[in-house]
Amino acid sequence: KAWFWTKSAHYNDDVEQYHDPPLMFNVWNDPSEAFPLEASNLTNVVKRIRKAVAAHRSSIDWTYPLALARDPKFIPCVDKATNCR
Repeated sequence: KAWFWTKSAHYNDDVEQYHDPPLMFNVWNDPSEAFPLEASNLTNVVKRIRKAVAAHRSSIDWTYPLALARDPKFIPCVDKATNCR
């Protein structure tokens, strides 16, 4: 598993942190993602992941809304004032 962006937790005001190279984990042996792998040993894997991400992004039709933002039933509740999640 590769993490390019991380953030501490929900509702924290800290900013997302970009990782280059990404944080890499073997989720079969380390499902809690406690021990990052050395990305410099996985350069071919990182290249394949970057290529897959680029292919995915290029396949998205960015001209149409990805969510039905105008229909309230599709808007998630994330109001800090009411502690709604």
